[in-house]
Amino acid sequence: MGIFREWIQNVVLFLLFMSMINQIIPDEKYRKYVRLTMGLVLILVLLGPLSRLMKADEKIFQDYIRENIRLSAEDAKNGGRMFYETDYFNESYKKIIYEEIKQYFKGSGMDVRKCEVSVNDNVSDENFGEIYEIAVTVVPKASDGPVPEEKIETWRQDLMMQFGIDEDALKLEIWT
Repeated sequence: MGIFREWIQNVVLFLLFMSMINQIIPDEKYRKYVRLTMGLVLILVLLGPLSRLMKADEKIFQDYIRENIRLSAEDAKNGGRMFYETDYFNESYKKIIYEEIKQYFKGSGMDVRKCEVSVNDNVSDENFGEIYEIAVTVVPKASDGPVPEEKIETWRQDLMMQFGIDEDALKLEIWT
């Protein structure tokens, strides 16, 4: 019963938040993107309890963030005004990548000590938003001895696949 009550509260709060955001967006051309994004998030809120039961909520969130970044990059390529005026997109993009990496390693019992991301920030370039390099330093939360090479290789493969980079672009350092 508690899960159901929490779910209803989340839906109502999100709908109120969605209405407020819709009212403060000044330009109609941005409203369609905000509505699309908010609609996708509403679907996630509605499916929340089901995804928690299936342990799929973290994967859904990661896919949503990745798609949102892709849409934002396309908008920026097409001349989105706010991307020309500030480095907001570039910094937000890096922060989202950092958060994804942090959550990934948290699930493996590791803490991220350093995460540096280098991306193509040239808005007029065809490959705008492409990740050039990711340098990550992680440390185990508990001292269980050295991390097995197989685990490190799995992390490397997962990160390369997740961010579409090759082996040379990933610098992974494990402190023990």
